[in-house]
Order: sequence, then C-alpha cells, then structure tokens
Amino acid sequence: MECEICGARVRAGGRHVDCPSCGAPLAGAVPAGETLNAQQRAQLEETVSGMNDALVEAGAKNAESAFNLGCGLGLFGVIASAVLVYFLAGRSWILVMITLIMATLATLWAVILITDLSKTGAIRRTFRRTVDPQINDLTLAERIDREEIERIAHLSLPAAAPLRLQIPPLPEPEEGESADLEAGER
Repeated sequence: MECEICGARVRAGGRHVDCPSCGAPLAGAVPAGETLNAQQRAQLEETVSGMNDALVEAGAKNAESAFNLGCGLGLFGVIASAVLVYFLAGRSWILVMITLIMATLATLWAVILITDLSKTGAIRRTFRRTVDPQINDLTLAERIDREEIERIAHLSLPAAAPLRLQIPPLPEPEEGESADLEAGER
C-alpha cells in the first residue's frame, strides 16, 4: 500500500490506518474497529476455508509420498537385515523373527517421523509461497486489514487447521471485551 500524500510504502495488511511517515489517512484501509457486513464475512470465510484446504491438500500429498517411499525403502532394509541375521546367526529362525519384528517397528517409527516432518514442511512451504501472498493480495484488493483476515481464520477454522497454525495467534482480549467479541460473532 502506498500513501497518496507522501508516497511512503506501507506494508499491505499492516496495522496502519494512517501513514506512519506523514500521518495522512490511508485510502481504503479498514480501521480495526470497523466490522465487515455479513456478505463480506461469508465471502472471506469461504476464501479462508479454500486457503486452508490448499494447505491440507499439500500436506496430505507430500505425506503420502513420504510414507510410500519410506515403506518401500524400509521393507528393503527389514528384509536385508533378516537375511543377514539368518546367515550370521547360525540359521536361527527365532533370531530372524525377533529381527523382523524389531526392524519393522524401527522402520515404522522412522517412517511416521519422516512423514510428519514432510507434511509440516510442505504446509510451511505452501503457506510461504502461495497462501501468504494470497492473503497480501486480498488485503490490497478488498482493502481489508490482514489482522481481520487472521481473526476470521481463527474464528471460522478448527484449532488444528493448518492455516490457523501458520498465522499468529489472536491477541488476548482485554477484560470486558471477551463477552462483546463472543456476542458479536454469533
């Protein structure tokens, strides 16, 4: 966003309603106290839900690929260790079975860990490369404060939603404000 008076660049979606350089009101900035109408809120909730769905899809796709790769490579390692134990331990089937069980458990643990890391990384990358720029574009196009978009995301999405986990948490309401906020949202 750019100030029409002095030309200073102000971060889109920031807290500024007035230019920090000259103090002039910024054109199109929605003050923090101003609320959206029902149609704008519904449209914004739908957009936020779509952004969250994109993050869920990216995470699931990457997690599935990591899981498949981990299981395939892990199976090879489990079989190789069982064959090695069979020949090195005097052809003992009991040791082979114990090795198979232990190697399978270790492989599953590693695959689950790698899958979770892959999913988290994909969600962060997708947020940084796709969703965050979409939020910035939305603040410019709709002239809505970024904090309002983040607030709607927090209020309309479940607590474990990937989008909610990527944006800053809502500030704690001051005394007497929580009842007003809850009543205004329902």
